[in-house]
Amino acid sequence: MDSRVVRLGNRLWHKGKRAAAGDRDSRKATALEAFVKIRTKGPFFWLVWGLWVPLFLWGLFEWIRVFWFPPPLPCPTYAKQLLVCLTPATSASFGWIRLYERSSFHTPWKAESPWFFARVGRNGLAWGIGLHPAQRGKQKREGDGCSPAGRFRIGWVLGEEDRLPEGARWPWYHRKTSRDAWVDDPSLPQYNHLVSLPEGLPLPSWFPSQRMSLGIPARKWMILIEHNYPRSVPGAGSAIFLHAWTDPKLPSEGCTMVDPKVILAILTWLDPQKHPELVQLDVGSYETFSFLWGLPQPEDLVPWPEGLEPRFSRKDRLVLNSKRLQVVPPPRVQNYSPAPFP
Repeated sequence: MDSRVVRLGNRLWHKGKRAAAGDRDSRKATALEAFVKIRTKGPFFWLVWGLWVPLFLWGLFEWIRVFWFPPPLPCPTYAKQLLVCLTPATSASFGWIRLYERSSFHTPWKAESPWFFARVGRNGLAWGIGLHPAQRGKQKREGDGCSPAGRFRIGWVLGEEDRLPEGARWPWYHRKTSRDAWVDDPSLPQYNHLVSLPEGLPLPSWFPSQRMSLGIPARKWMILIEHNYPRSVPGAGSAIFLHAWTDPKLPSEGCTMVDPKVILAILTWLDPQKHPELVQLDVGSYETFSFLWGLPQPEDLVPWPEGLEPRFSRKDRLVLNSKRLQVVPPPRVQNYSPAPFP
């Protein structure tokens, strides 16, 4: 074949290739212009931006909410017995306590008692250290006059008798003596623990100020609430017990107090095989954590005695005035008597 014919064919082939490429580029440019035109002037623009922009903003909001304000985590537990103590507000020094029980972890809680009137710390509640995850807000400190809020195990029972009342099944009992002390001094290594010195052993210098009181009827039976126990953080609160009150009009320094008859009923009700626990919260926090912690729903609340109404903040009033937590007129203290067990 003549070389001139070959060169002519090559030139024509390359020319056609360049023309085809130009056609493709022109088609791409035309398609891009059409896309931009539709995007800026047609319904496609509103479809894309109306869908993706809200999704982006929602995702950004959720990331900020979860990262900076994490939700309360579930509270794992093996309890089949539960003592629920509710206060009308975090600043209230009184509340109600009720006993619940369930047959298995998958069955609902069943009330085992009516609501009993209870007294808590003179300054209300503050978050304690227990089975629940750490929470934001006011934290329990030594000597702050607050009762710990949260979920706690029931521990040792301390008393002044040789044995527990008849019918009690709790195996962890210790009889108090003059050589027993519950340490509330954060500077001591035995902080928030029972120290029982044998007879004949000399008493340390700090012992007299930490000695447990004897001969007080209200503290004849004391049920340990395992706040900041057994691994104790110095200064985070100590010696938190459930015991009887001396006067229902007076708050405590941090313990939870009920009628002496109720203490005896609780002692006979506790079952070590059911791992009893105490949940102590204000009604607003209880509504928040009841589902995550697997708590029973409060069917009703008894009123507070006359003359014990706390000064509620606006937020507390909104909680109390909700439909599920309506407050009824209070009775008089002198006519108060604990309702018997069914």
